[in-house]
Amino acid sequence: MRAHNVEHIIWQRKAVHEKSILKRWYLRNMTARLKRFEMDVVNRCDCLVAISPLDESCFSGNGYNKPSITIATGFRLEEYPETILPANKDIFFIGALDWLPNQEGLAWFLDNVFEELTARVPDIKFHIAGRNAPGYFERKLRNKSIVYHGEVTDAREFMQSFRVMVAPLFTASGIRIKILEAMALCRPVVTTSVGAEGIPAENNRHLLLADTPEMFNFQIISLLNDDVKAAHLVSGARQIINQNFDTFGLSDRLSQFFKEQV
Repeated sequence: MRAHNVEHIIWQRKAVHEKSILKRWYLRNMTARLKRFEMDVVNRCDCLVAISPLDESCFSGNGYNKPSITIATGFRLEEYPETILPANKDIFFIGALDWLPNQEGLAWFLDNVFEELTARVPDIKFHIAGRNAPGYFERKLRNKSIVYHGEVTDAREFMQSFRVMVAPLFTASGIRIKILEAMALCRPVVTTSVGAEGIPAENNRHLLLADTPEMFNFQIISLLNDDVKAAHLVSGARQIINQNFDTFGLSDRLSQFFKEQV
């Protein structure tokens, strides 16, 4: 089984943040049923290939005791060329907008962070890319400081065009591929503790963590104004990708794992 995430963790976290008592009860009930289903499926398999150490430990902690390994998404750095960090005041978000964790995280950012950010950086532009945004969510993006691109044909070109990536996530699981891509492309990333899960990165060395509106504003503004800090982050981030997410290295580990099972 190749597990891209632990699905019941997403709904478990959503229940924690839900204010409605009835909805919270429903989400907890759904979480329990989904957890039973996931564990039933994984226990029918001969081996597990998780996408992050946290996911692997979650499966094992819930009773999975067959062979398992963590193999993250792989990258070939020659396909992610280093480019000069833009001098503009533009930040960006990219991710599927029909995925609930992305919708919730982005809505939280717009409701709690963006107004203060635009007040402190009046010329800032927030570029948002993502497919299948519901109509009500597209209406939420109507703002003179927001440029909504919809689904873009070249995600790498989109990310290279702007200065700072923001990834406000609170209910995700697995590993955030777009964060890894931004790091590979030498774009500094501001994300939450949940957003950084599964990535062997240190705060203030490879990316910046922010779990409150105040910290998001502080971290973003620091990257817009401090070229030295931004350069330090992107240099460390690209090293992380090279050391931990090389396609060929991961393929060798996976091949060896399969050989050991037969």
